[in-house]
Amino acid sequence: MAERRPGRVPAFAAPLGVALFWIGVLVGGALAPGYSARSDYISSLASRGSAVAPIGMAAIAAMAFAHLFGAADAWRAWRHRAVAAALALAGVSQLVIAASRIRCPLGAAGCRFEAQPVAQDAFDALHHDAVLAYELFLLMAMLVLFVGAWRAAPWPRWLGIVSLPLGIASAYLLYRTGAVDNGLWQRSWALVSSAWLLLVVWSAWRSARRGG
Repeated sequence: MAERRPGRVPAFAAPLGVALFWIGVLVGGALAPGYSARSDYISSLASRGSAVAPIGMAAIAAMAFAHLFGAADAWRAWRHRAVAAALALAGVSQLVIAASRIRCPLGAAGCRFEAQPVAQDAFDALHHDAVLAYELFLLMAMLVLFVGAWRAAPWPRWLGIVSLPLGIASAYLLYRTGAVDNGLWQRSWALVSSAWLLLVVWSAWRSARRGG
């Protein structure tokens, strides 16, 4: 019997988490009455009052675990505390996002907009802060990769180079979320984050294989 390589499951677990997130977003959005992927937030799928709350919560939790597994992959490949810690904290922030569900008593469609204005409570505030924390930790990891690419870091230089424009795009897309076409902007933001995480995991997996 061939010897099993340690760490093989986590390397595939992060992409699986990303895939489950997008599947959950698509399925939840299709099943939620009146929900618009172009206009409505992803978070409203998991909200208090959503008909598809379990799907929305599971989708966000899957993305959280994708970041946690990505942190493990990065640590295994590069032994760099800052990158691994930032990714792990981003994953923890995603778990808080999944747990601190916003309040949408009329359902996921139109929540937080003129059709369904809702006063914020403590869970809403925590949810908002967790989203900002997630973005901060994500940008920290991207910045470390970019700076390290010019200082003989263990990761490939191309990963650091692409992290800079992706970080700028991530910050811009999150900033644009909150006006017209909220769902479209937020999904673009999530897509950038997902793509970057997959690049990190793939690069870490290749580095680990060369090192092994």
